Amino acid sequence: MRGKDKRAAVKKLKSLVFTQKAEPIPFRNKIESQFSVFFLPNNVERTEKNYNSVVCDLLRPVAFAKERLIIYIHGGSFVGGSRASWRSFASSLAHASATELLLPEIRLAPEYPFPSALDDIEVVFTALSKDTRDIILCGDGTGGTIALSFALFAKKTLRDKIKKLVLFSPFLDFSPDSALLQIKKISDALISTESIRRMADTYTYASNLANPMVSPLCASEDDLKNLKQVYIQMGEDEIILPDARRFATKLGYAAVPHILDVWPGMIHFFQMADDCIPEAHKAIEKVAAFIKSNEES
Repeated sequence: MRGKDKRAAVKKLKSLVFTQKAEPIPFRNKIESQFSVFFLPNNVERTEKNYNSVVCDLLRPVAFAKERLIIYIHGGSFVGGSRASWRSFASSLAHASATELLLPEIRLAPEYPFPSALDDIEVVFTALSKDTRDIILCGDGTGGTIALSFALFAKKTLRDKIKKLVLFSPFLDFSPDSALLQIKKISDALISTESIRRMADTYTYASNLANPMVSPLCASEDDLKNLKQVYIQMGEDEIILPDARRFATKLGYAAVPHILDVWPGMIHFFQMADDCIPEAHKAIEKVAAFIKSNEES
């Protein structure tokens, strides 16, 4: 990634990180102004679905497989993000994977703290309980946290519908024992230990932070056996990469098929900056190949 491209990407992606000085409403407005689009790429069509008050975008590419469905949980530090600001990225993923994609409007902290977003996802899955398609559950950043938590701890009848789990740069550990958060102050181009603590404090009470539904890295080996196939895609330059490596090791001990795909020189959720970073397109194609594959890795 060229220096000019990286600077442009950092400037764009910084709006996704809830910093110490940020306030929820301006933070949300900045994300919307940065990422909302009027037209979707690749002729993807959008319709709206309402599942017991949880409104979702249904994104349909021109060609799609009828046997699978993506449910995508957006990031935004638990505080921001929406269907509107994630439509373009989600449409690109739907097109690349030839898969219809549901993008729910999850409730946001601090007005709706943990476990409100998980409850919203449960509503969607319950509404789809008679849908026979394989579900690929995806999420990025804090959306990856929420998606993983649901895949681990949802009711068995619901989590069994999840055939594959795809996580882009997930936050995995907000607990007091977090190796990263033991460091008072460290940062990469986008994220700092201070911003991670701010996300956590906004999402839930301090007494909840070691709960594996909040910090999935704390999940037991027995909990991890609830997962089928897991694909984690990270940038090499992320301070949260060591947590992903620890989680991959735990998946290995639990005999869960998994891939940890680390992209050299890349930053947090670089895939969202595809207009700045050429590698973003290749990364999405690699995820799409995993989604379309019938083979366990």
